[in-house]
Amino acid sequence: MIRKLIQSQIWLSLKFDYLLPERFRIDGNSDFRRKVLPGLIGDGMTIWDLGVGSRPFVSPEEKARRNLRVVGLDVSQAELDAAPQGAYDEAICADLTQFNGRGDADLVICQSVLEHVRDTNKALAALSSVLKPEGKAAIFLPSRNAVFARLNVFLPESWKRRLLFAFFPDKAKGHDGFPAFYDRCTPRD
Repeated sequence: MIRKLIQSQIWLSLKFDYLLPERFRIDGNSDFRRKVLPGLIGDGMTIWDLGVGSRPFVSPEEKARRNLRVVGLDVSQAELDAAPQGAYDEAICADLTQFNGRGDADLVICQSVLEHVRDTNKALAALSSVLKPEGKAAIFLPSRNAVFARLNVFLPESWKRRLLFAFFPDKAKGHDGFPAFYDRCTPRD
């Protein structure tokens, strides 16, 4: 019954969204993947995909077709092991806040990762250490000011996971439910 109620609210919210001007209907995460990242990737690049483990942005097919070198870095070896075969040329299991790169990345992709680290300044220093001097970083993170983020910060971790997986059972199968801290994750920060 509760799941049906939630699904009806999601449906109703989506219908309401279409009454708003298009600029208010942008899903930041999807927009980042569809519009921002593709324009930053050039043939022959070295790309570091930070913190996405099992879901790298570049598919193994695109990687081969465009002669890309892709390095994946994640705090979870299980996440890295769950990535599609051939997705990474190198997979590094490390805490981003403790990592020191080698300055070889043309592009660093950091999507929905920084809200999961306890010290964003250290994570940004590590991210910077991965980049070549002329390299670019593409960073997306949800704002701590969002209602879901506020709940995420205040609820105990066990409650968050229980609620998330109760309301969205498909999320329990994969990449969701990691602890989030939202350190310095506001537009002002």
